[in-house]
Amino acid sequence: MKRREIRAALERDGHSVSFSEELIFDKKYDVPANLQERIQLSETDVVVCLASDFGPIQEAQEFALQAREFLIWLSEQARGKYTDLGLGRQLRSQGKAPLFFSGEDLASCVVAAASSEWVEQRRMQYLVADLERERLDERWPRRSNP
Repeated sequence: MKRREIRAALERDGHSVSFSEELIFDKKYDVPANLQERIQLSETDVVVCLASDFGPIQEAQEFALQAREFLIWLSEQARGKYTDLGLGRQLRSQGKAPLFFSGEDLASCVVAAASSEWVEQRRMQYLVADLERERLDERWPRRSNP
């Protein structure tokens, strides 16, 4: 339910959103699911992970550090525990600190609204960086190697 709310919020902002299970290309799983999801990462700009049970936490442990942009939502109960102290610490060092949700957050629109805002902030950072790169290229064109 909450995943669908996050999806709807991002789609309202004009983003194309897919759940990883929708992108599985080998439904018989001759190609392991984790390998299929690793391939998906190469085609994905942003991953939002609501780590509300074992499956998403395992996916986060495996893929978070490989994703271009990764937002993980952890339960307040995970604060200071294994996933927070391990993966959370690594993500913080990359400027991708986990966000924490409470039961009340799941009952409201907080998680969807904050996810949408986080994605928009990342999009704006890339937009500004691209504009700055264009300005630099105009001012100091890159030389091609002979």
